[in-house]
Amino acid sequence: MSKHKAALLEKEGPHIGIYVLPPVAILDQIKLAGETPQGRHLRAIIDTGAESSSISIQTLTELNLVPHNLRPRISTDGKIDHPVYDVIIQILFPENPDPINFHLEVAGLNLDKYGIYALLGRDVLRLCKLSYDGVKGDYKLQFAGEQKSEK
Repeated sequence: MSKHKAALLEKEGPHIGIYVLPPVAILDQIKLAGETPQGRHLRAIIDTGAESSSISIQTLTELNLVPHNLRPRISTDGKIDHPVYDVIIQILFPENPDPINFHLEVAGLNLDKYGIYALLGRDVLRLCKLSYDGVKGDYKLQFAGEQKSEK
């Protein structure tokens, strides 16, 4: 059984479910208008090699978000400027009763063609503990930071 789990982990990689929302300023405007904020549930690949998190540009566009800057990123395609968006990423960790909110600047990338919709980078992982056992095909991501109270 563990060989099967290890093979699956090798193929799919470690991942976690996230919920992506617009930033607080936009959420406040939506709530003032009496509307319900729209978010997206995504499967995010845990990417320890990424300095910052990234989300599919198609998903960000569907959330009606507008980039506020460009940021250079180095990848296998070379150094390319990518649009930067403000978002809230919510993660429900097994040990926490409530989701943890991460207020982030994420790069919008063309990830859809690879069947990937989000990459969780070290901007989030620096507040977490990742246990990875490739032999057994197990991994666990735990929140290790402090949750700040929201106003």
